[in-house]
Amino acid sequence: MMTPQLLEVKTTLPLTLIDRFHPHLRDEQQEAINTGHIHKLEEIELLEPEQLRPLALLSLLLLIIGAIFFSLLNYAGLHPANPLHPGHQRRREPVALDSNQHHRLHPHLTNS
Repeated sequence: MMTPQLLEVKTTLPLTLIDRFHPHLRDEQQEAINTGHIHKLEEIELLEPEQLRPLALLSLLLLIIGAIFFSLLNYAGLHPANPLHPGHQRRREPVALDSNQHHRLHPHLTNS
């Protein structure tokens, strides 16, 4: 008895456009795809191991740079020399007051 051989038939699946940011253009572009005016030229796997390692290294580098930057920013904001720090003491220059200004600011020190 002979078993029938299965024929491999490659069928192309219809291309479906997914565009969540431009829904008004999606219908027009999907119609152009369905009528054959737009074709898919090439497909790229973005997360293959060759592309994944450089992406992971870039992500790690950005994480380290961000951690250093925000650590320095935090240190600068909390350092006592920062004028916005609650414990910051501004230096006050001594001001020479004449006798009228002195008596107005300190009336209890006047000679009666």
